[in-house]
Amino acid sequence: MEWALGVSLDTSSIEVFTSNEGIAHRRIEEIASDRLKVPRTTKPYRVLYEGSLSSWSLSGPGEYLAGAGIALPEGCLNRHEVFKFVDGGLTVHVPALVLMQAFFKPSPILFPAAFKIAGLDLLAYVDYAQATPVVVIDDLAYIRHTRRCRENTAPNKPLEWLHLSKSAKHAMHSVYLGASNGTLRMSLPLGDFRVALHGPRVGNQVFATTATLIAMTIPAEDSVTGTSETMIFHSMADPQRSSKASAGGINIPLHSDGTSAVTDQEWQMIEPILTPRFNAQKIIHSRRDLLDAILLKLSSGIWWAKVPTKGFKITDLSWTFRRWKTDGLVDQVLEVLNASRSNGPRVESITRIGNKPVMVSEKV
Repeated sequence: MEWALGVSLDTSSIEVFTSNEGIAHRRIEEIASDRLKVPRTTKPYRVLYEGSLSSWSLSGPGEYLAGAGIALPEGCLNRHEVFKFVDGGLTVHVPALVLMQAFFKPSPILFPAAFKIAGLDLLAYVDYAQATPVVVIDDLAYIRHTRRCRENTAPNKPLEWLHLSKSAKHAMHSVYLGASNGTLRMSLPLGDFRVALHGPRVGNQVFATTATLIAMTIPAEDSVTGTSETMIFHSMADPQRSSKASAGGINIPLHSDGTSAVTDQEWQMIEPILTPRFNAQKIIHSRRDLLDAILLKLSSGIWWAKVPTKGFKITDLSWTFRRWKTDGLVDQVLEVLNASRSNGPRVESITRIGNKPVMVSEKV
């Protein structure tokens, strides 16, 4: 169990209390991609907060630590602020670090910038020469990272929000000011927010360990453009999103014995399609094994979690499918399979009507 105590004097690392190591130091870049600096739970309770953060107030960190079952040793100074708010009869406690990790994403690039003076301005700037001011990203590492982000995220939105909202930019700067005093703290920005929080529930109290910023609206008086703007940080919350990576409605041609796995001859034609164009893209798992598992899922209609795998995680499988589908590779693979398996008497596949899988059998 871990708890972030505060920031080191040189603001390059965060002091962490662990039940095994005592007090240790973790580099901020390491914290950026690792949320295990506050207690976690295997069965978290979910709270969806919608509204202004003006109702949030500072809570005594001792209340959070007691509720999370953390006992700091005598003389161990906690410098980590905790917010709290009441929602539907529940009192929710939110550590500042949890909020930072939700607001300052993509974490590996944007989160460390919060602990540097003018760190935000090193990543992008506002071009006021345009009729409507726009945010221009000019950090190459940030651009490269966002290109690798998953399709269900909007990687540039957090950076745009932090530049366009005056109070959001002040909130990020407040992190640096707090860090210069060894404290994990931040001011709360203006606007209407939609935030999902997860953490253990004890009675009528929830102790958040993770948070996800889904969407927010910048009020006109807080925007550098002078107009209100709603920003969607997660594409799943966008009512106008297109389901380019949906697994529904895909017909998989099967072999005459009803199986879906590719043959050696089919793989010779498919392998060049699924071979990464850039050598920098690491290949960890067998692309053929991933493809066979994906074809099994699509042809049978079973849940991702029920698909038999060969040593890789279900998240690796589902993420690979979404990436291949978004890049148009799944369609190219299906063209090969349809041509290869068109000699059989019938092509059978599974499609969905509503939530029910339905077998479709067509003459070739």
